[in-house]
Amino acid sequence: MINTNSIWFEMKPQKPVNFLKNKSRKNSTEIIYSLSLLGNATTSDISKFILKENLISKYYTPKPSEIRAKRGSINDRLQSRSKNNIGLVDQGFIINTNTSNTKNNPPNYALTIKGCFLALGFHMTDPHLKQLIKTQSKHSLFFAYLHSIVKETSFSFTKKIFINPIRKLIEKGLIPLDDDFQLSFSTISDYCRQEFYDLIQKNFNKINIHYIESVYDLALHLEPDWYQEAVERYFTFGEQRQNYMNIYSTDSIGKNYDVMIYPKIIQAIISAHNKAIQ
Repeated sequence: MINTNSIWFEMKPQKPVNFLKNKSRKNSTEIIYSLSLLGNATTSDISKFILKENLISKYYTPKPSEIRAKRGSINDRLQSRSKNNIGLVDQGFIINTNTSNTKNNPPNYALTIKGCFLALGFHMTDPHLKQLIKTQSKHSLFFAYLHSIVKETSFSFTKKIFINPIRKLIEKGLIPLDDDFQLSFSTISDYCRQEFYDLIQKNFNKINIHYIESVYDLALHLEPDWYQEAVERYFTFGEQRQNYMNIYSTDSIGKNYDVMIYPKIIQAIISAHNKAIQ
């Protein structure tokens, strides 16, 4: 079952995600949680996923009437209905990517990098967090980097350096997901830098030295043409690469958050490694 609880509720009083306090919380959480695991999806895909998850049965086939009803509630949250009911797309958590190849060509939706950080504030199991990293690596340089580390090292190692610090910041109320989201990027990279530095200090001569060096080696590409190099590295297929550059690298409110946070994280990792071993 989708866990609609959230560590956002453990934050200080100035919670930055307003809809998590109102009656749309459950619906909004289910939509974002679903897209964090599905990646690109139509509202029908999201509806089926939510219905199956909430009934705790992968063998359950939702009825067409159930899918239509759920799809209607999802559309209501995706699109703005009034000044007091701003849709998840207009808030910059979700982006309308393109049309699908199914009947009637319905739109596909995916999380923006801001939506991904919101999802990291939900109570997710380790398998779901691992799936989130893998799925969002198709849309984000930041998560593509994390996914490459998971493959070279382990999920638990990656979680310790990156996911845990981010979730600690969420618990402290230090990641606002409003128009000032980018102001938290330096804080995020600083927390990840410190975690990596501490880990190196404690474990550099132990068995996971290979893991430490893998994280460092994967970060070494911030030359003047770093963006093009990173895109070519992570998005190996032409169509996937073009989709990232045309769609995912700029979120739905026109701010290139993914391209802003990625180099900060890379610089933080390089800085921590060099300082720890000097």
